Amino acid sequence: MEESGRACRRAAAPARAARCAQGGRTLAFTDPTSSSGFKAPSALLRSEFKLTPDKDFKTAFSGKHDNSIIGVVNKDHDAAAIANSVMKRMIARKVVDGARIRTIYKSQTFPTTAFGLKEGERTGTKSACCA
Repeated sequence: MEESGRACRRAAAPARAARCAQGGRTLAFTDPTSSSGFKAPSALLRSEFKLTPDKDFKTAFSGKHDNSIIGVVNKDHDAAAIANSVMKRMIARKVVDGARIRTIYKSQTFPTTAFGLKEGERTGTKSACCA
């Protein structure tokens, strides 16, 4: 499976670029241990925009992607780093109105899961999970 990350913002908000996080605004992440909800977005903000959490913008942790999206719609956060698939599911289920939120940045796709097998694992196990 593959995923892409997004930064989202309220549709009515004036800024349209990922730099909107600057200037004392709050960017929501999911959890400090989350790869897609904090680590990858933080690395992208640093490498592509030279922005550092808690230095260039305020950070908030919502606990999960759904909460970040709802927080943006409800104006609790100025923007949020979220998993693309979560936003699509929430819009499809009509949890949030897609017209009230927009993407201001989309990352390249990346794998969602990694599997590790110990050396010498039986061939049947390896082919069953890695087919």
